[in-house]
Amino acid sequence: MKRRNDKYNNHLLKSYETVMDFAFRKMVYATSVYSAIEKGKIIPDVVGTSKTVMIDLTKYGAYKFQVRNPDKSAMIRWYLSVGYEIKGKKAQRKAQAILFQSSKKSL
Repeated sequence: MKRRNDKYNNHLLKSYETVMDFAFRKMVYATSVYSAIEKGKIIPDVVGTSKTVMIDLTKYGAYKFQVRNPDKSAMIRWYLSVGYEIKGKKAQRKAQAILFQSSKKSL
């Protein structure tokens, strides 16, 4: 038997992301997201008592940053160096493949 409010329990998890998750998915540095917020191009929501800043994917999921041909391997290394945990098996495999490919090119 389904509860009446089940569809609302997971709404926040499916339609919102933290700034770091949003930046990683868009393959930009977090400073780019914060500068877009500062310019008013992205309006974040503050969620919960911990004052976590979240990005509404229903509004800004298709937002395009002005980044051209980013060095993805350098960006992934930066995210790992700041302690960002890559979520999802698919994203982890993709990151490992990019890092492996860049290491093969340098040889």
